[in-house]
Amino acid sequence: MSAEEATVNPDGSTTFESTGDAGAGAEYDPTDTDGGDETFEDAGEAFEEAEEIVKGTDPAIFLGLAFIACLILYFLTYRRNKRKQMERESFFNDMDGDKVRNA
Repeated sequence: MSAEEATVNPDGSTTFESTGDAGAGAEYDPTDTDGGDETFEDAGEAFEEAEEIVKGTDPAIFLGLAFIACLILYFLTYRRNKRKQMERESFFNDMDGDKVRNA
């Protein structure tokens, strides 16, 4: 394992020095933009590539469509139950009061 030592410069920048492994002796220089593994330009390109992958349909549209589908299903169920209830009550609504009293 390597231990890293941080040095804070008077201007507020920091440099990291590795004090362990022989191959990990490179310093981190925040002003170095051409020799690092990944620079801000590389990060920008990676971000642009990620944006191209992510481009698609907004999730809010799916949420809205799901809400509308739920409303339609609720309306259809309500109407079906109301129709069944009216069919059950139609027997009593269609009866004459005289027929019930005379029987």
